[in-house]
Amino acid sequence: MKDELVVLTRKELDSVIESAVIRALEKAKPYLLKAASEYISEEEAALRFGISKSTLAMWRKNDEGPAYHKNGKLTLYKVADVEEWLIRFRVSPSL
Repeated sequence: MKDELVVLTRKELDSVIESAVIRALEKAKPYLLKAASEYISEEEAALRFGISKSTLAMWRKNDEGPAYHKNGKLTLYKVADVEEWLIRFRVSPSL
C-alpha cells in the first residue's frame, strides 16, 4: 500500500476526530465507571498520584486538597475526586 496524502476540510477532520473519540470512550466506559467509584487508602493515593502522605495530611489539616472520607483513623479518597482536583491545577504550555 502506498502512502497517500489525504486532504480534509476542517469540518471533515473534526468529524473524523469526534468519531474516533466516541469509539475510544465507548471502549473505555466500563473502566471509567469503575474508577469513578473506586476508593483508595491514603497510602494508595500517595503512591498513585505521587503525593506524599504528609502532604495529604497537611492538606486535610488546612482544609485544602482533594475531598476525602474519614472513618475513625481510616482516610479514604475517591479516585475520581483526586483526579478532578488534580485537573484543576493542570498547566497547558502555549504552543
